[in-house]
Amino acid sequence: MSGLASSAAKTIRFKVKAGFEAICMYHYRAPVTASETVSLPPGFVFELSLEPVSGTEGISVLPCPMGAWEEVFAPDMKGFKKYSGYSLIVLKKNITANCVAITDDAAQLDVSPDAFIHHRSFSGSILGTAVGDAIGLPYEGVSARRINKWNTRILRHRFLFAWGMISDDTEHTCLVAESLAESNGDPDRFQTALAKRLRWWFFALPAGIGFGTLRAILKLCLGFKVEHSGVNSAGNGPMMRSAILGVFCADNEKLCQELVKINTRITHLDPRAERAAQIVAKAAAMAARGDKITPEEVVVQLRAWTTPDENLRAIVELAANSAAMGETARTFCQRHNMKRGVPGYCYSTLMVVLQIWMRHPNDYGKAISEAVRCGGDTDTVAAIVGGIVGTRVGTMGIPKVWLDNLKDWPRSKTWMQRLGYQLASTKAIHLKQPAGNVFFPFSLMRNLVFMSIVMLHGFRRLLPPY
Repeated sequence: MSGLASSAAKTIRFKVKAGFEAICMYHYRAPVTASETVSLPPGFVFELSLEPVSGTEGISVLPCPMGAWEEVFAPDMKGFKKYSGYSLIVLKKNITANCVAITDDAAQLDVSPDAFIHHRSFSGSILGTAVGDAIGLPYEGVSARRINKWNTRILRHRFLFAWGMISDDTEHTCLVAESLAESNGDPDRFQTALAKRLRWWFFALPAGIGFGTLRAILKLCLGFKVEHSGVNSAGNGPMMRSAILGVFCADNEKLCQELVKINTRITHLDPRAERAAQIVAKAAAMAARGDKITPEEVVVQLRAWTTPDENLRAIVELAANSAAMGETARTFCQRHNMKRGVPGYCYSTLMVVLQIWMRHPNDYGKAISEAVRCGGDTDTVAAIVGGIVGTRVGTMGIPKVWLDNLKDWPRSKTWMQRLGYQLASTKAIHLKQPAGNVFFPFSLMRNLVFMSIVMLHGFRRLLPPY
């Protein structure tokens, strides 16, 4: 690393040996920049041009080759007319400690852009779940007809005035993300970490917990082993916390299948619940990898996962055919005996989620709006759709007013974004990290307030329009 102290201007190429974090800077023609934290994984190659001694601790570097990585680091920014490029800023001490200089100019990249999962996929999935959950929450259990009477225009937060709060759908996603960060995907450690977090989450008295999940966590609290805590239920619980598993395991299908199985069986033993959760994880993995999303392509990609279950295969094909015709989700529901709304049965929910995702894989706003206007289990459907589409579009693809007006605590927007960063770093750097758990008394206080607001919504539903 003696080149870092050189006073002569030259270009040096480095390969990352041990992963570390850097700042990605987005440049504009105007004197404005934007930035976000990224993780540089082992094998990543970059080059820097050293000018005579600089007084800063950070050095501007470019991925090598730069063009191949632009779609990874700056796909959202490229749509801005003033965007003129990007660069990475790394600390000199990180280069010295974690990189090796490359003398061969023909050295090839050891890490392909196709295999690199960016921070925006993790943060986008978590916050995409949260915003969808919060938009759909005030309408949970309400019929599609009544929802569309209440809202003739664009949907907005209305849980607490013009603000939104999250429910158990998002909280479970966060519990899974924390467990992944702590275990780095090791199945045994993941199972232990998730069981522990589910117990503490339950002790904080969450509102609206599903009956199947409730019985399973009660068994955990009574001392049942994780292997025996699940109950016979085909509810939506496993699905609503599986998208983040697909993002984490986008490059490892076998590990994804194992983690989804653990995630499901800790609460639900019905095979349908596990199969539906596997499909959600697979969809999120496709979104994270940037796969082509069309009804035809999705059917092909999911064929191996649906072959053992004729009903599941029929569900995927029905959703794909409807999406190919451009049918609205609400019309699709009405044609399939869901006129009042989407029930809490996993296969019904999955069918609607897939139909919406295949039609709007890159449009978060339209996807969430359609999910909510179907009625029924609106928060869960919107949360699952949001977790998949958010993976693809990142936080910048979520309508700003929806993101800005998401007001919750202690799992705030900032807290969830940090969790996404932490999980992305765990994935890129291959390092088990202690997750930033929520302080238990804060969760208990928050849930008591949340329950009071839920009760007010219950009284509101006694009033017109009906």
